[in-house]
Amino acid sequence: MSETITRQAEQTEKLVLYYLPPLLCMGLIFYLSSRSWVPIPLPVWMIVRDKVAHGIMYGFLCYLWIRAFRSGEERPVRPVWLIAAVCISALYGATDEYHQSFVPGRTATVGDFVADGLGATIVAGVLFFRQRTIPFRQQR
Repeated sequence: MSETITRQAEQTEKLVLYYLPPLLCMGLIFYLSSRSWVPIPLPVWMIVRDKVAHGIMYGFLCYLWIRAFRSGEERPVRPVWLIAAVCISALYGATDEYHQSFVPGRTATVGDFVADGLGATIVAGVLFFRQRTIPFRQQR
């Protein structure tokens, strides 16, 4: 009986430590995309900055999903986790853009969606190639 309780406590701890952060990140993205702002013509450097911010945020979301799939275990990252994390992040980016189309003063753009997916893909690619070039035991 106590073994069952211990196992349940470990599973709950893993859920909170590893799966809650990406969900909170998604909640933050939803909150930020719900904010209205007055549309003004943006200079080119602001548009570039916006795309970079999208890439960073969705790259971070992708990293959090990869971390969740790994659940703190010291083992190599599986390619299927990388693909799943990129897909989840990019699909969330698509739903975020759709959501923004209903927010006054906001618009949905393909460019933002591309930046979201690209940011997630870059993070997954860096982790994949880092793992392949640095032996797993040396990553600690």
